[in-house]
Amino acid sequence: HPWKLKAEMVLRFVDVELGVGDQTAYDLFHYRQPCDRMIMVVVTSRKVLGLMIAEKIDRANRILTETQRYRDLEDKPVPVRVGVNRLWVHVSMRRQRLATTLCHLVRKRFYEDEELRLEDLAFNNISEMGVAFAKIFLKTYAVPLYQGKTGIRL
Repeated sequence: HPWKLKAEMVLRFVDVELGVGDQTAYDLFHYRQPCDRMIMVVVTSRKVLGLMIAEKIDRANRILTETQRYRDLEDKPVPVRVGVNRLWVHVSMRRQRLATTLCHLVRKRFYEDEELRLEDLAFNNISEMGVAFAKIFLKTYAVPLYQGKTGIRL
């Protein structure tokens, strides 16, 4: 499929921006069931402005509210339904609510018959900046984080 090759090229670029290995884009297309994830790419005039990949997960660990450091997590996992595996926005589009819009679209469209609550979302814990965004979006310091192969860059 030509769209698959194009999407893989975009993912490889984003992986370089996020500082993750080349294998992750391949893994995403060849080892996950398509119904277990949602991929959104924002494009205008042949320029990629943003990318979000969300996937089905069942649990994540919250940030300890005592320290509020994104590497300090609670031991007991909490139930969640969807994880934001990758979130990337082009530098020219940052601070224009594109990441927020993408997160709301995941909430509204990941499942056809229902809108996800904020509590149903978790974020991949790759960067401090991404976790800072998640705290604002989810309106909590106790953001549920999970380990994925890729991450968030805003």
